[in-house]
Amino acid sequence: MLKLCGFHISAPCQEDEFLARTPMGKVPFLELDGQVFFGKPLAEEVKQSVEKDLARGIRALRARAKFDPYIAGAELSLADCTAFVSLPLVSLATKHAYGRDFLEDIAQLKPYLKMLEERPAFRQVNEDRRAAAARAKK
Repeated sequence: MLKLCGFHISAPCQEDEFLARTPMGKVPFLELDGQVFFGKPLAEEVKQSVEKDLARGIRALRARAKFDPYIAGAELSLADCTAFVSLPLVSLATKHAYGRDFLEDIAQLKPYLKMLEERPAFRQVNEDRRAAAARAKK
């Protein structure tokens, strides 16, 4: 399981604990332990370690992302679906944990995400995300 800023990202497997969350054992899922999003402080050594990993990942994103107009080039791909869901979470997590959005210096990112949200399926994802956030605040 990958751990990043309070997130745990699963990989498919057939272990009982995993099968309890995803019966076929094939669909990855994201767990949140609450440290970042629910005001729990992160240990300084965790923040420093994660910050190094984030910096490396953001350098890779800058090197690989084409934004032409999609993240991998001229055609919509799974990379865009992943980016649309993941990158706003990275922004939010880094704002909470470090007091700044680590992705704010990627000038193409906001227009890219806005372009994707013009598509009905992507717009629905954001509407569902907002509705879930509103329910969580109650």
